[in-house]
Amino acid sequence: MDKSLLLLGFLWIIYLGLIPLYIKKQKELGSVQAVSYKLTLSGIFCAIGLLGVIRQGGSIFCILIFTGLIFSLIGDYFLVFIKADEKKFISGIFFFGLTQICYISAMIYLSSISYLEIIIAGTLAISVILVKFIKKTNMGKTLIPLMIYISLVAFMAVKATSLLFLVNPPVNKQWMLTGGALLFLVSDMMLGTWRFLNQKKVLYNMVSICYFLGQLMIASVLYFQ
Repeated sequence: MDKSLLLLGFLWIIYLGLIPLYIKKQKELGSVQAVSYKLTLSGIFCAIGLLGVIRQGGSIFCILIFTGLIFSLIGDYFLVFIKADEKKFISGIFFFGLTQICYISAMIYLSSISYLEIIIAGTLAISVILVKFIKKTNMGKTLIPLMIYISLVAFMAVKATSLLFLVNPPVNKQWMLTGGALLFLVSDMMLGTWRFLNQKKVLYNMVSICYFLGQLMIASVLYFQ
């Protein structure tokens, strides 16, 4: 068996085992104190992405996705302060915005933008933003950064989904890229709900599960591309 495939499998096992441990430590210690566990998970999905980049010889698609993973790692650090420090929270939004730009650029490199994708993504983003206004959500200084970010993550998810329906998908294991993108979107929607509307712990735990599984799938696509 290919040694790189064995390494990928090993990283998957460690990663999947760490997700419940991170959730447990986060419950016991709090988000800020459990940051080392979170960044370990982020480091592993970056390592998986790097393994894919090396295996594929550094294609433009792989490099763009890998760069997005690195920005995510940085964003993961800042988002542990989502309740404690608004400036750091905004920094987290900024780095995750760069992540979405990298992911979107990688997908556009494979398949150009269509008007239908723009319409669907715009409708989705506007719907989410309207809900926040209807609920009279006080987003403070995060309002504009979040509106921009919501638009980016909506388009990223729509673009990844559209690639799934091409006759000849440009990505091997396309279902993993699409599934990862949708999990990323769901994670962000639940995080917004938790931050501004409903702070039930189970909701925050689901954010972590969806986010880390989504990133794992996106990073693993690079290996099979």
